[in-house]
Amino acid sequence: MDHLQRWGDVDKIIGHKIWRRGEEPFVAAAIIDLFELLPDDASQFVEPLVKTTLKLESVLPRYGPPFMSSPYRDPLVKYLNKHGSAVALSFINEHRLKNPIYSDLLQDIISRKLSKDFRSQLSSVDCSTCYLTFVSSAL
Repeated sequence: MDHLQRWGDVDKIIGHKIWRRGEEPFVAAAIIDLFELLPDDASQFVEPLVKTTLKLESVLPRYGPPFMSSPYRDPLVKYLNKHGSAVALSFINEHRLKNPIYSDLLQDIISRKLSKDFRSQLSSVDCSTCYLTFVSSAL
């Protein structure tokens, strides 16, 4: 996670001149893709990975040519597919759905073809129970 967060320092990453200009975001996307390989019980990275992805997307234009879409979303979806309940709790417990950045992210993730497993988890009894538990504790 620490290494991935360094990709938010665009000037430093570009200054290394290791990759061709504009390819740097694809290296960060490949790092995000590695999170899918973590064990099924590695849901503790949901929140930091979502936050880091949003930060990386905010600096994406500084890497060069404009991107039509984020190279980070599909790798993020692959990881989130394994942790639907943790994602739901993260978005609900922290009231992130009120923030347009987070609600847009969640809508985009849900609409992607890769997120079939994630959508199934969101509609499961476990996620519904998590939501009901949160709502009742907030009352």
